[in-house]
Amino acid sequence: MLFTYRGVVDDEGTIRLLELVKLREGTHVLVTLADTDTLIGLLKSPVQARLPSAISFLREERLREEIEEDAAWAHLLKDRPS
Repeated sequence: MLFTYRGVVDDEGTIRLLELVKLREGTHVLVTLADTDTLIGLLKSPVQARLPSAISFLREERLREEIEEDAAWAHLLKDRPS
């Protein structure tokens, strides 16, 4: 399950959450950075309206990464027997 918390970056570059969250040591997190205008726009629009486009973007991004990785390794595969 994913949870989203708002935060800010302080003058030392440390991310500070805007609410108290208790996390166990070793908890994995994903951090998404947004400029103020984007963040305000996201907060004003309904979450349900954003999800389909976000999922589509993530699928496209993953496919692009796979294509780039395949191209990077292609030189090793060209002399491989079939």
